[in-house]
Order: sequence, then structure tokens, then C-alpha cells
Amino acid sequence: MLILGVDPGTAITGYGLIEQRGQRLAPLSYGVIRTNARRPLVERLKNIYDEMSALIREYQPAVMVVEEIFFNKNTRTALAVGQARGVILLAAANQGLKIAEFTPLQVK
Repeated sequence: MLILGVDPGTAITGYGLIEQRGQRLAPLSYGVIRTNARRPLVERLKNIYDEMSALIREYQPAVMVVEEIFFNKNTRTALAVGQARGVILLAAANQGLKIAEFTPLQVK
């Protein structure tokens, strides 16, 4: 089974793809989706959506694991990350992917 893990962000969205065979996990691919900070947020979100959709089509994982938002004192950053997370979840849902969500503490 292929599992796509995602750490959402508007500037940098990290991802890792692992393969599970029985009790063993093996890394398959990893990388980042970078957006241009000089572009409007809506263009950056579209870029994240398009690239995440392409990754899902290319690798066809069985499930996507997405980190939940950690709210700290900077609500503006949290809202932007929430929007990035939303388009990532939409990309997965549009391709019928199962989605699991974990807190940052659970991921680490």
C-alpha cells in the first residue's frame, strides 16, 4: 500500500511517499511544493492544488495523511496554512483518496 504524507504550508508544502508491505515501511519519494511569495494567495493555492493533484495521479496512493493545523499566536499564518490544507484535502477528495489526519505531536 502506498501512503502519501503531507505537511501543508503556503510557501512550502512538504510531502513524502512511503510503501507499506506487511509491517515494513520503505521510503519511495519525497519533496516540496514551493510557491512564489510575490504572487497573490489565490495563485499560490492553485499551484499547490495542481501540483498535489499531479502527485496523486502519478503515484496513486491508497491513503493521504495530512498534518492538522497547530494554532499558535500568529493567527494570520494559521489561516493561510488552513487554506493550503483545504486545497490539499480537496485534491485528495477529488481523486477519491482516503484521508487520515494527525496532530503535529502524533506525526513526530
